[in-house]
Amino acid sequence: LEYASFIEDISYTQLEEIFKEYSSEENLILTDYHRNYFQLQKDEAVAFNKNQKLIIVGQHITKEIKQTSSFLSKRGIEVFCLEFKYFETKSGEQIISSEFVVGKDSYAEKKIISGALPKVNKETFLKSLDQYGKNFFEHLLEFAEKNSLPIHWGSKGFSINVDLNGNHVNILYGYPPHSVYKQSVYTAFAEILRKVKDAESIVALYKQELNKLGGFESAGAELKCVVTKDLKDAQRENFLEILFSVVEITRKNGLNE
Repeated sequence: LEYASFIEDISYTQLEEIFKEYSSEENLILTDYHRNYFQLQKDEAVAFNKNQKLIIVGQHITKEIKQTSSFLSKRGIEVFCLEFKYFETKSGEQIISSEFVVGKDSYAEKKIISGALPKVNKETFLKSLDQYGKNFFEHLLEFAEKNSLPIHWGSKGFSINVDLNGNHVNILYGYPPHSVYKQSVYTAFAEILRKVKDAESIVALYKQELNKLGGFESAGAELKCVVTKDLKDAQRENFLEILFSVVEITRKNGLNE
C-alpha cells in the first residue's frame, strides 16, 4: 500500500527519469524501449497508465491476507491475490501455473467494462495465413473438429481444448502471422498441470514426443513451432498423432480433485 501510494503521483516524465537513472542511458525514450522490449506491433499503442492495481503473488496466500484483500477490493481498491504452483518434471523441467484466488471476478468485470477486441473465426483466421500456415492449420482445425475438441477463438488466434465433463482444458494455442507470436503453435503445459490429474506424466510425454518430432523450440516453460515452411505430410501426421495421444490420456485421467 505504501508503494502504491508513492507511484500514484508519479508523472510520465518522472517515470522516464527514474528509468534513465536506473539504466544509465541519458537519451533513452521510455515508450520506444517499452515497444521494442515487448515486441509490440505497429498498431499497438503504448500508454501511460494511471490506474494502479495491487497484485499479491505467492505459492500460498494466507486466510488473513485474502480477507484483508477482499475488504479493500469491496471498497474500490483493485487488489488481486494470485497463487502459483511450482512443478518439476522427472527430466528437470520447471513449470509454474497460476490462479487468481481474490479479485478474479472483478478482474473479468473490468475487462468487460473496458470493452474487448473482436474475436476471429475459422474463416478470417485462415485468410490471414500464408500458404504454409494455411496448409498446416487447415489440417489441425479439421483434426480438432473430427475429435470433438472445443476450439476457443480469441482476438488473434485460438486454443484447442479437451472437454472433461464440461470443463475445457487447453492443450494447444494457434496464432496468425500478424500476432506477436508470429504464425505458430504453442503448447499449454501449464494449463494441463493445473487442471488434469497426474498431469506430469502427460506433459513429460507431450514434451518428449514433440522434441523427437523436431521443429519445436523452447518458449519459456512451453514449446513452440513457428510455421515458416511447408511441413511434410508424414511430419504433420506425426504431430497430430502426438496430440491425439495427449487427448486420450487427458480424457482417461480426468480433472484434478
